[in-house]
Amino acid sequence: MKVLIVTQTAPLYLGWFIHDLVQNLQETKDVELQGVVAFSPIFKKSTFEEAKARLALYGPWNFLKLMGAILAGKVLSPFIAPHKTFSRLEPVLKHHGLPLFRYARPNDVALLKQLEEADLMVSIACPKILSKEIFQLPTQGSINYHTGALPRYRGRQPLYWAMLNGEKEVGITVHRMAEEVDAGPILHQKMVDIQGIKSLHEVYLKTLPKGVEVLTQTIKDLSHDCPQESPNDIHQHTPNSFPEKKEGQRFRSLGLRII
Repeated sequence: MKVLIVTQTAPLYLGWFIHDLVQNLQETKDVELQGVVAFSPIFKKSTFEEAKARLALYGPWNFLKLMGAILAGKVLSPFIAPHKTFSRLEPVLKHHGLPLFRYARPNDVALLKQLEEADLMVSIACPKILSKEIFQLPTQGSINYHTGALPRYRGRQPLYWAMLNGEKEVGITVHRMAEEVDAGPILHQKMVDIQGIKSLHEVYLKTLPKGVEVLTQTIKDLSHDCPQESPNDIHQHTPNSFPEKKEGQRFRSLGLRII
């Protein structure tokens, strides 16, 4: 089964996640990785607007700590192993001998051709909303990796919202892609205990290994034509939007932090 991964060039977490996922898949019989497509990690109209939204949400101190961690990762990445937590995507793919493709738009002709030649597209934190015409191009369609327990935690920043809501555990979900966001049938879901954790960063570090495990198993099941689907009743909940300043203030008032 030919697999194409579609993600973003985010400076945190993804390098480590992709490293472990690729390593698992390269050892999996009947799975052939075609490469990784990466879009800019900007959801807003501009980098300035994205930074402004995150500053309002995180608060000045947390924002500065996060920027420091990102900068440290960029400076140190040439000197550390590619699978380290703050590693960038590029050295990870170079380490595994996989090509990195960059496109400005999801309807780029070259990308559409790649998807037509693939059996499965795997979306991981893709910052673009892909149309049905795009995600149905691979012969087996497309799946999405989501760091939230569907159907409740649809939309953006599901781990943040779960912590804010006082959840004792968070979900990792892999589902088929559908026209509505996070609305396709669930293929695999695993809950992760986060009791006692006050840092969003620590929650990410605890959930990502489970995420690699869940996503690897889902792709293996699909390669053997034995997926099991569960309903994803999106009518139970509306998608969560990006948290605003008031949610950030409440997050910090609960003794929670970003990093």
